[in-house]
Amino acid sequence: MSAMSEAAGSVQSGGRSYLITLVVIVGAAVAVLWSLGQPWVSGTFDAGFGEESISVIGNTLYPLSSTAAWIALAAVVAVVATSGVVRRSVGLIISVAGVAVIVGPVSFLLASEVELATRSASVAAMSASRTAYWALTLVGGIVIFGAGLVVWARGGSWRKLTGNQAGSTPAEPSAWEALDRGEDPTR
Repeated sequence: MSAMSEAAGSVQSGGRSYLITLVVIVGAAVAVLWSLGQPWVSGTFDAGFGEESISVIGNTLYPLSSTAAWIALAAVVAVVATSGVVRRSVGLIISVAGVAVIVGPVSFLLASEVELATRSASVAAMSASRTAYWALTLVGGIVIFGAGLVVWARGGSWRKLTGNQAGSTPAEPSAWEALDRGEDPTR
């Protein structure tokens, strides 16, 4: 009896970690996409008649990070639809997408503000400053990377999507189907 309750607990725990991991991936990918749509650099440049200001969003600077976040988001569907080795491979893809997301904020930290604003505006920026949205992208990328590793490590033991979900039983034939087969449904 104890072994059965332990097995039931591990299945329930596995289902919980499965759901939590998928929600974490979706949440992190959405947070990354939102933060990439925000201004990462604000700067000013001489427009001839005075100073003009410019704001550069993260997507403009690092489109690879945005693409990788979309890949991680789409991979959630693949995690649900697959099982075994294929699911574990999807976990590795999610982790690689997390690394690709991280490349943007790390590159952003290594570049100067003026260089970023100048490259985006195609004019020489006089001054520029960073916003903090890059940090959310960095954290989201790290979370996506970690969640991908969880899928890789534990995904093979998670339940798989089937036409007949675990715990459901085949439906009894209706009275009309029994009559069609020539059986007496009243017995």
